[in-house]
Amino acid sequence: MSAARPFAYDSTVVLCWSCGAPVTATPAGSNGACSACGGAAPTRPRNQVLPSPQGRSPGPQDPMLRAQDGRPLTAPPGIAFLFEGGSIPAHRQHEALMAWQGARRRAANGDGSAGEEIVMLARELANAAEQGGDRLRARAVLESSLEVAPFPRHRATLLGALARGAVRAGDVDSAFRWWQHFDGGAPDLESDSEWRVSTAVVATARGDYMTALTALGANFEQYAIQDALDPQAVLFRANALEKTGQLAAAKAQLQQILASGGPTVRAGFERMVAFYGPLALCAGTMNEVVAQREKAGAATAGLGKILLGLFLIGVPFIPALIGVGFGIAMLLSGEDIPLGVELMPVVMPIGMSFVFFLAFGVWGIKSVLAGLRERRAFRSGVRTTARVLGARPTGVTINDIPEMLIELEVALDPPVKSALRRVVHPAEMHALVPGAVLNVRVDPKDPSTAILDQ
Repeated sequence: MSAARPFAYDSTVVLCWSCGAPVTATPAGSNGACSACGGAAPTRPRNQVLPSPQGRSPGPQDPMLRAQDGRPLTAPPGIAFLFEGGSIPAHRQHEALMAWQGARRRAANGDGSAGEEIVMLARELANAAEQGGDRLRARAVLESSLEVAPFPRHRATLLGALARGAVRAGDVDSAFRWWQHFDGGAPDLESDSEWRVSTAVVATARGDYMTALTALGANFEQYAIQDALDPQAVLFRANALEKTGQLAAAKAQLQQILASGGPTVRAGFERMVAFYGPLALCAGTMNEVVAQREKAGAATAGLGKILLGLFLIGVPFIPALIGVGFGIAMLLSGEDIPLGVELMPVVMPIGMSFVFFLAFGVWGIKSVLAGLRERRAFRSGVRTTARVLGARPTGVTINDIPEMLIELEVALDPPVKSALRRVVHPAEMHALVPGAVLNVRVDPKDPSTAILDQ
């Protein structure tokens, strides 16, 4: 097994049932042993796991599949505790591996209910291994799961992950050979989406952008794609449009998805572009769309707080101006200079201005300074993530919606503590639970105040 081809089609790689070390065999199957611990490490013949190679590209989609769209994947109750913010954090990877091995054994003994656990855990474990630079282990997790996956849609998910992993590893020939095993015409959206997205990824790696468009459709509405694969479908569709000269359509689709999904989608796209680095996905259009959004964001960052602050500073001076106006009018009337109670129309408004300034002007100055900090953080700060440590009300409400002080740990090097104030609707409080991850911008020179990315 070559380290340069961790997803090589002409071999089989699984994890040892005992120690979890990668074990290499031939696609014909083996009853071999693990070289690390000596334990039994049997592998099944590939022709008993996957259908015969067909190599069919997707055509028009069955309209009935659209009824299955809009159903995000959720972790089964038995493994839900492992997930935080939609993924498994680093400190629970070992628990996830133990849970996966348990589900693998149950599935091998005929327990069909283990399928969902196997797929979700395998995807998370493989992603973590690949991000850590261990593509061979990522492949082994996927192929081990494929050997015991109980249902066709589970096998389709794992097969798609293998094909796309081979593309990311630069092994386009193996990616194509994995992809040929897709059994088209599946009755479920999950399998159909895996087939379509994997077709687009493999075709893109082969420079066949028209096949990518045929598989995914030319726009969002043409074909339904399962929610978990939607981001990849959008990115590879836009890339195919760009590479075939349809720049306006590519930019329009990227603008639409970034506007609706915000910084979370942008960060996800950036990770995918980096993951598929050699393919140079949306190299021109993405940069242009992002630059436009940055320019618009820089123009509006902190503007609301600055305008509110200026209003709060300016309003208290209105009574003073009225008082000064009375005084000027009295002087211009030619009468004697007023004294005593005659000065009340002048003195009282000025005094009111002083009181109002103490009440609202100081608040306004703080608001202006906060707005200026936000502008500086947006224009010269860094984009990163922050983990929520806690959130509590500040005592301020706007239209009966509380302002929250959100305490954060910002992912700088080293991590720093920060905070931001945000009006949060009660229905959105679930996003502020400790451990939740937010996309933020922070000025490294003044990290005490972060702002939410736009």
